[in-house]
Order: sequence, then C-alpha cells, then structure tokens
Amino acid sequence: MVSIIINMNCPSCGGPLLVEDGDSLILCPYCSTASSIGAYEKDTSFMYNHRCSQDDAIERVKEWFEQGSLFQKKAADLKNSGNITGIDLIFLPFWRMVGQGRAIVCGYNKEVIHNKTIMDFKKADISRMYDWNEIACNAGDIGVRTITIPDGEVQPADEEEIPIFEASGSTRDGMERAASAIRDMAYADASAGISNITYAKSFVTPQSFSTILYPFWIVRYSYRNRGYFAVVDGYTGRICSGRAPGNVRRQVTAGTIGAAISGIIAGSAFYYFFDIIPESGGLVGNVAVIPFIMLLISGFILGGLSYQTFRFGSEITERVQKSSNTGR
Repeated sequence: MVSIIINMNCPSCGGPLLVEDGDSLILCPYCSTASSIGAYEKDTSFMYNHRCSQDDAIERVKEWFEQGSLFQKKAADLKNSGNITGIDLIFLPFWRMVGQGRAIVCGYNKEVIHNKTIMDFKKADISRMYDWNEIACNAGDIGVRTITIPDGEVQPADEEEIPIFEASGSTRDGMERAASAIRDMAYADASAGISNITYAKSFVTPQSFSTILYPFWIVRYSYRNRGYFAVVDGYTGRICSGRAPGNVRRQVTAGTIGAAISGIIAGSAFYYFFDIIPESGGLVGNVAVIPFIMLLISGFILGGLSYQTFRFGSEITERVQKSSNTGR
C-alpha cells in the first residue's frame, strides 16, 4: 500500500499537497507552483560527450559554405576564400522534464448543410507521457531552443571541467516552465479536431527533471576581412545556425530585375484601371476587375521578394531549429 502524507502545504498559496512516498517533485494543483523535496532540492545535471570531432566540425562548415536556398545564396567564392580562424567547444544547458500529461476537452464542431446547422458534440480525454526540453540560457545568435535527446551515452556532469553557459533562471523556474509546456502539449493533443471549445482542463504529473548539458562547436571564419561564424551540433555534426556573406551579384540582379518587373506591372495595372475597366460596363466591367487585382498582387509579391533579396542579400543568417521530442 502507498502511504500518503497530507501535512504539507504549498509555500506559495498555502493549499494542501498530497505527497506519495518516493515523490520528489510536487506541483500545486491550485497555483501550479513547483515544490521540491529530497533529490530535487539540488538540480540534477547530465551531459553528452561530443561525437563530432573538431576536424569533422570544420569539414562540415566547409560543406555548408556551398549550400543555400533560392533566396539566400552565399558568396560564390566562399569555399575558396573563406578562412577558418578559430573553433571552440561549449556546452549549453537545457531543462528537461519527463512527465505524464493529461487533458480533458469538451466542445463541438458546427457544420451547415442545406441551410441546416448540425452540431457535433465531442469530448476528448487523453493521458500520455511527454518528454519536454528547452534551452535554459540566453544563447543569442546560436539560435537553438530545443534538442532531440539522444538515446544513451549520458553521464553525470562535472561543470568545473567543461565550458558551459550559465542558466538564466532557477531550477524552480525551469520546473514551472516545463510543467506549463507539458500541459499545453496535452491540451493541444486533446483539442485537435474540436473547433469550438466549451470546457478544458489539463494536468501534469512530473516523473523527472534535470539539466542536460549539450555540446556545440562554435566555428569562426573570415571572408574578405570580415568575421562570421557557424554553430555545429557537437553530437550529430549538423549545422544549427550561422552567418555568411551573401552573393553580391545575385543581390544586384534581384534588385534590378525586381524593380523592372514591378514597374511594368504597376504601369500595366494603371493603364488597365483607368482605360480598360471604365470602357467595360455592367457585368463585363466587374469581371474585368479580377485581372487588375491579380496584377496588383503579383506586383506586390515580386517586389517583396526582390526587395528581400536585395536588402538582406549582403549577409545571410541561418537558424535551423532542432525539434524536441513530444509525446511517446
């Protein structure tokens, strides 16, 4: 039989807390404040060693020099003219919580068929395990918010032996942020397919909370006397984010062509609106407005794309957000 301790109160609102033997992390059901006893009085930290070597990280960045999207093209000679100037290994802290999330959602979907409104009432009650994580510090330009937790190969962290970023919040802040996020994920799963919500309640029962120290390579390089950087995942070897010089020729070409096409479309739309449409009366005139609107929309789209390429083409910033695990 599991014994229950009932003589504990929430330090924030004073509400009674039911604590089972063996529990270390308790969330107040009234105000959602996280309280800890036993093992959770001190944050538990784990770390992953880097599997991607320094040479592999540099090689991956050189491959990245040649990659780019349609509207973000790097300098054509970046691979030949870019010089690696430095590389450092750092560990970023991530809060991680594994917990049981539950959500109850009631509502209805409304559909009109043959002038009749049909109400389809629905109720969803889901309960599943969630694995949540989020960066615990201000990483700035590194641009990583979540990680995919690798299986195995984790070990206790020795924070005095490795270069790490300090967490920007307390352990309790992380617990409350994690609990709120898991409740949100449970609610999102339960409310999927229900367009009109009339009642919703979500809960979370934490199973574990820890800080994960995850490795990243910061690779610095120069191009034509200007400094840039790239961030490489120290475990998987993937590029996470970086800054690179843009393709100047493509930038100028985009600006010129975009301005010319936008001008032609604007002139055509002006002529269409003041010459063709007034001469077309009745239904024909109303229908003639449609091509005019399409011309305007096309002009705005082409002009916007050209401006983006011209305005921001001199320097490219890439951020590849890694996805975290959700329910399992």
